[in-house]
Formats: sequence, structure tokens, C-alpha cells
Amino acid sequence: MNQNDYCVFILTHGRADRVFTYRSLQKAGYTGRIYLVIDDEDEQADEYYRMYGDKVIQFNKRAIAPTFDEGDTFNDRRAIIYARHACFQIARDLGVKYFIQLDDDYTCFVYKKDPQFNYIEKPIRHLGKVFSLIFDFFLSIPALTVAMAQNGDFIGGENSTTGKRFYRRKAMNSFFCSTDRPFQFFG
Repeated sequence: MNQNDYCVFILTHGRADRVFTYRSLQKAGYTGRIYLVIDDEDEQADEYYRMYGDKVIQFNKRAIAPTFDEGDTFNDRRAIIYARHACFQIARDLGVKYFIQLDDDYTCFVYKKDPQFNYIEKPIRHLGKVFSLIFDFFLSIPALTVAMAQNGDFIGGENSTTGKRFYRRKAMNSFFCSTDRPFQFFG
């Protein structure tokens, strides 16, 4: 898939000065479209717009809430699940079929294994190509989403049993999505 066929949504709230993922994407060589998704209850909205301009997309939290089970009894809407659900419509509104959801606190994108499956930590320099390859994989299978591994998946290194059980970890924090394959997130 071509980098122009998808975009990255960084989901953020109340951290306009700490959107580490934005800089990490650039450092890793990603040159495609990036949008910061904020909600209308974010007190730092003006700061996001000042710092990121037209890359900021704001959605109405109260309006999205009835479209899924919030799984919450507090009624203060303090969860990322609202933004996760809003992204499908935001993508449609932008005319984008494929998108990636990332949290705002990624400090790096690295390879954790080499082609021989030895543990390494090597910075990714062409992240757009990596994203495109992941989308190619995603489109070749019937899954609703795929996700990248996180550092926590590699705790203990090669002697850990955690890294050997790839299917035990849930998809979280990074989601490769298609508007043709919408799904519900659960809080």
C-alpha cells in the first residue's frame, strides 16, 4: 500500500506539549498525513490548535458516547475509547479508507528482532514503508485490525516466555484500521 492511501491519527487529551508520538513519527521517517484527534472537552484545545494548526481534528465526546457501550459508571468520559470510536467517522469525513490509531506517548519506533529472530533494538528509519507493509498484511487477511508489538511484549528478552507466546497479547495502543471493517472497542 502506498503511504498516500492512509493516515495516522494520534489520539490525545490534555497533553498538547507532550505529544511524543508526533516527533517520533518524524524521527522514524514517516512523511505521510498525521492528525491529532482531540475531544471537545479538552481544556488544552486552543494550545493544540496553536501548536499543530490544521492537523488537529476535534470531535464531540457527548455525541459519540451513545454509539457504543462505554463500560463506565462514572459518567465523566475519561477514557480514550471515545476517540477510538470517533476515528472511523473522522476517516470517512476526510475521505480516507485506511488509518492507524496511535496513542500520544510513543517515544520511538524500533525493530525488536532481526530477520533471524534474534533480539535487537534498531531504530526504524523508513516507518512509512513499515506501515505500508503492515497494511498489505492486514488487507490480505480477514482480521478487523492488527497492532504493532510494544516494548512490554519483550520484557525478559530472549529467555522470557512472554516473547515466545505471540498470540497471548491483546492488540492495544496501535490499531491498523479500515472504514470497511469497523468494530467496537470495549472500555
